[in-house]
Amino acid sequence: MQDILKKIQIHIPFHMLRDGYLPMFLKERINPEIGFSHETLDRFGPDDYRKVAAALHDAGLTTTI
Repeated sequence: MQDILKKIQIHIPFHMLRDGYLPMFLKERINPEIGFSHETLDRFGPDDYRKVAAALHDAGLTTTI
């Protein structure tokens, strides 16, 4: 299963990743394809995006948007 997860991206809206699913993505080493709506872009600030990006980077995960 891990071999498959290394090769794919799983789509998730940013607000869902930040507000609950980030620990699971990190633990299971799931590469996210992050979706951003106009509401998400207005709701969160630069620090919110930086924290999620740092966690994903530190875990060695690849991301797409």
